[in-house]
Amino acid sequence: MRFLLHIGELMVVSCVVELAMALPMAVYFHRITIFALPVNLFILPLLVVLMPAALITLLVALVWPAAAVVPAMLVALPLHFGTGLVRLFGSLTFGDFRIPAPLLWQSAAFCTLLGAAIVLAHQAVSTGTRWPRRTAWAALFLATLAAVAPRPIQHPHDALLMEAIDVGQGDSLLLITPDGKTLLVDGGGHGGGPRQAPQDFDIGEEVVSEVLWSRGIRCLDAVALTHGHSDHIGGLPAVLRNFHPTELWVGNNPRFGAYNALLNEAADLHIRLRSLRASDAFSLGNAQISVLAPFRNYQPGPEPTNNDSLVLHMTYGATSVMLEGDAEAPIEQAMLAEPGLQSTLLKVGHHGSSTSTRPEFMARVSPQWAVISCGLHNRYGHPRQEVLEALQAAKVRTFRTDINGATCFRLDGKTVAREPSCGWQR
Repeated sequence: MRFLLHIGELMVVSCVVELAMALPMAVYFHRITIFALPVNLFILPLLVVLMPAALITLLVALVWPAAAVVPAMLVALPLHFGTGLVRLFGSLTFGDFRIPAPLLWQSAAFCTLLGAAIVLAHQAVSTGTRWPRRTAWAALFLATLAAVAPRPIQHPHDALLMEAIDVGQGDSLLLITPDGKTLLVDGGGHGGGPRQAPQDFDIGEEVVSEVLWSRGIRCLDAVALTHGHSDHIGGLPAVLRNFHPTELWVGNNPRFGAYNALLNEAADLHIRLRSLRASDAFSLGNAQISVLAPFRNYQPGPEPTNNDSLVLHMTYGATSVMLEGDAEAPIEQAMLAEPGLQSTLLKVGHHGSSTSTRPEFMARVSPQWAVISCGLHNRYGHPRQEVLEALQAAKVRTFRTDINGATCFRLDGKTVAREPSCGWQR
């Protein structure tokens, strides 16, 4: 009976710790899990066996090492069983939630309710009455709910928002419609070719996800991959896992390792795959999207190339943004035959390379604003001086992530304006 009483006390302590850790877990790790407590239900009784067995094993090993095999077996059995349980529960992704950091008022509410719970618990111990104890539990649960409660997505409600996320030498663009529909185009990554060496730093987790969480985004409506180069696709697996988009938009890409892995990830997460081609048109919230490339007769090569790029044109009212990916001169030339290229904002193709944003194409697009996504002192020399001079000659107000950092634009249906700061929360 005393043993069961001790186990019960340990479980109460474990439950209190899990609830009290909700705020720091949300702030520092953007994560809450519902499995910590049930895992402890199994692990704590194992420790009652494991700790004495480990101590006996140590003592026997000091006196008679050969005989220590027997108590070591008693240690190994609960140890392997416990680690197996941790791996099992850790693999159940449906109980693991990634969430934005709480707002200031949520943190204040958590701290206030946690303090009230501590005072009530002390009162319950002092008086031996049940009412303060029950109220303390209620305050603790309310504190946890305050820390993890969803908050509204931070965006202008009267304009289409586009943020060029600073992912270094790569592309990642966040678009939020006035009615709150979210689209992420590319996820950044390392390198720039079809292959990417394993990296310790995951741009999708450490940069792109942080930007999305800072705006209160928990789920994305859509993620678009322009093409399969590593500086566009590299961060997307983490984004899919963290934000479970409803749809993944792709163009016509060759099948290779990273692309196949991304499609498998999407299938495992039950994300609907949407294959887009030129002349497709649809709405995302109260914005309109038309697809300009790849063309229906386009055939990709065995390896991903810039000309595989999915090119999107997004319109809200009389304002629009051209999302060119890395499309180069041949695709730009072919798009000249398409209507509706004029855009108030241009995401400059291929990081400002001289292979893109050719004079004829830029004349047809006729942007008032432009943004170039590139890394500081990158080895490719992007953006090229001739492209910058052409934009300047056309009186296009141009921003670049290597100098300006993350850059946000608001398209209110009449005009485009640059946000003085990209961070509603940052």
